[in-house]
Amino acid sequence: MVLLFGAAVWALYSFNIIKSPESVDIIYHDNFSKLDTTLWYVGEWKTHFKVPHKVIIEEGVLKLPVNETDRGPYMISKPIPLEGKKIIYIKRKVFQHYGNDFYTGGFAVFETDDTKLIPSPKDDASLNFGNALFLVEYVHDFSENNVRPGKDTFRVLPTNWKDTGNYLLINPIFDEWFIEEFEYHIDTGELIYTLNDRSYSIFTAKMKGPNFRVFMH
Repeated sequence: MVLLFGAAVWALYSFNIIKSPESVDIIYHDNFSKLDTTLWYVGEWKTHFKVPHKVIIEEGVLKLPVNETDRGPYMISKPIPLEGKKIIYIKRKVFQHYGNDFYTGGFAVFETDDTKLIPSPKDDASLNFGNALFLVEYVHDFSENNVRPGKDTFRVLPTNWKDTGNYLLINPIFDEWFIEEFEYHIDTGELIYTLNDRSYSIFTAKMKGPNFRVFMH
């Protein structure tokens, strides 16, 4: 099963689904000619309000600008059924830019039982995205509140990273385009993360749910 993202900045993103290493299934393709509101829910960080007007699409590039602290947009996909596939493969082209020394962007995959586009609400008024399978953060954050490893780095965080110290810190790429690939193996929990032409392997939780969501901010 393959998902392909085209282009992204601040993050800018494009999303497409292409051929996976072990199949030729085309699941979704989004070249960001316009916002596909059947595939993506656009929420506001912290409030989770629906804010599709906060994203910008220009010439096939999706921009997620942050004009107010903790009120930038995020995007989360509808639940995508696994349907017996053994590998989730995602590829995207990205441009990350930080405006100060307190920046963190993110990309994650969640497993979920949900079937609706908008995630189910939680008791605290936030939304239940599901259980995170892995998270990649794009970090330029020198604040005292940054308790996760690395200050100026791309960090790959499996589910159990806090308990095991199992994570990756990779030299960051800011202010230029780069290609990312995520190859997640359902049965083993192995994640192969490729940044441009260099690949890294790490293990995270095995997926047990029927569906998954893609998240980015």
